[in-house]
Amino acid sequence: MRNRLLRFLLVGGICFGINLVILYVGTGLLGFHYLASTVVSILITNIIGWLLNRNWTFDARHREPICQLFKYLSANSMSYFVSLGLMALLVSLLSINYLLASAIIAGLMALLNYMLHKNWSFR
Repeated sequence: MRNRLLRFLLVGGICFGINLVILYVGTGLLGFHYLASTVVSILITNIIGWLLNRNWTFDARHREPICQLFKYLSANSMSYFVSLGLMALLVSLLSINYLLASAIIAGLMALLNYMLHKNWSFR
């Protein structure tokens, strides 16, 4: 379990790094609203995260990929709606920088996401 959690956190770190780049490019360079950049980031990092977690973290390549992807996307959809709400709260109401807000949210959601994927998406 420990190695699996470490792998999950590493995949999350990779996706978080990609997330920050997309947020910075979308909002900082191209001038998109931070929530629009967040949606684009979610779409891209979701696919990358599913591939890495399926093939490396949970070694679930032998199972039905379409079913796994549906479960993964369902679990992440719930997580991302919470993240979007938290992003709006932290940035718009508390005036926290959008990149820092994204880091705070990633830390809060890591354990919840691990448990969802371990016990449902890749079970």
